[in-house]
Amino acid sequence: MRGAMWSPKVTYSTRCIAGFGLIATKPLTKGEVLFVAPKSACLVSRKDRGDTQRRAATKLIKEARKKSRSRWRPFLRTLKPAPCPWTWNAKDRALLQGTELEAVVQLKVARLDAERRLVEEVLKERVSRRTYAHACAIVASHANPWFGRSLTPFNCTLNYAKEDHITFEEDEDMVVGRARFDTHAGELFQTYAWAHTDLIYRYGFVPESDELLPEDVVSIAINDVMAACDCEDSPVSRLLLLANACDEAPYDGLDDVLTCEIGVGGEGLGRLVACCFALNANHIALIPKLKRSPCSGDADSDAWAACLAAAMVDGGVHDEMKPIALEYGGDDRDPWPRLLAKCQELDGQCFDDAVDIARICLENRRNAVSDQPLRDVLALQEGEDEVVVQIAPPALPGSPLYLARRLKSVERRLLDGALAVLARPPAVLP
Repeated sequence: MRGAMWSPKVTYSTRCIAGFGLIATKPLTKGEVLFVAPKSACLVSRKDRGDTQRRAATKLIKEARKKSRSRWRPFLRTLKPAPCPWTWNAKDRALLQGTELEAVVQLKVARLDAERRLVEEVLKERVSRRTYAHACAIVASHANPWFGRSLTPFNCTLNYAKEDHITFEEDEDMVVGRARFDTHAGELFQTYAWAHTDLIYRYGFVPESDELLPEDVVSIAINDVMAACDCEDSPVSRLLLLANACDEAPYDGLDDVLTCEIGVGGEGLGRLVACCFALNANHIALIPKLKRSPCSGDADSDAWAACLAAAMVDGGVHDEMKPIALEYGGDDRDPWPRLLAKCQELDGQCFDDAVDIARICLENRRNAVSDQPLRDVLALQEGEDEVVVQIAPPALPGSPLYLARRLKSVERRLLDGALAVLARPPAVLP
């Protein structure tokens, strides 16, 4: 395989959970070298900026069209396109309505069409929508950032599990894979992502277990918060970003969309309530108070959070908020729950109003992903003394309907968890 080497303890096998994968035939020791893939064995392309696979996909299509003349043919035949949602037909994509991925997939499909024309210019021949989308799906689900962007032997063949068995690292002109811990003989796995949205978007599947994953989140758009506060376009919204009370959406094409992400157990509710508090405040009075604040143009997010918290509540004093932000912020920590506790102490009514607005936003978002029962009633037939109910069969695992339902289920559980927290708000919000 063009200079690639692997341990005699490891081999390819068709006796794996996905029908093909890598297994250890003998016990492995932590740190033991299992794979070495030199750059010459990797299909390398320059790294694209953002959520595009154009350069690598172009190279894949070019090599595939060489057929037996391509020196990469044996490797390429092991790569299968993942059923990413942007490869689905329009009817199936509509199943994502109301979810985190609805707008993301719509934008991705539009980008694929625009990119495909550029690819046709490079290859000087026609490329179908299906061919280009599938090439991009291979890159999205298999490529890594080594040597720019590369499809790397061994790494491409590992199936998914929630725990990595192997660690890979780039070492000069090679990628080295080592055993992550002592392990018995058996199939070797790697973790692809820690959120259902990522697994569906990049890999077109979800784990068999329906439990929530550590990085699962559901987002509340700041535009929706403004609508709930009855303020169409508040200048405060950009200040919330400076104060790290919200984030820019993490997807290409949605950079100007501000959101609050809610995680497992209501994680992030403090930031959402802070946004509701600030946007519901009288910004005609709030902006002048901020202008008198000591924040400079290069102030960090914690300093802005202290300034905003002091400005958005009557009686707020920056010198009281600053120590709170310094103590509970920094090092990727969130000072907003503690700042809100101080705001509640100063103005309990405004805090309660902010919680009510947050609850409305969560309920509206919950309604957007409400779904019919998984077994939809197809028909009712009334007899003399009975009603015959015909039930639709459950969605086929791995199908677009199954994936969309799983994603909506994840989002509903996250939102229900957040609403449960707000039903009895703790002294300090998560």
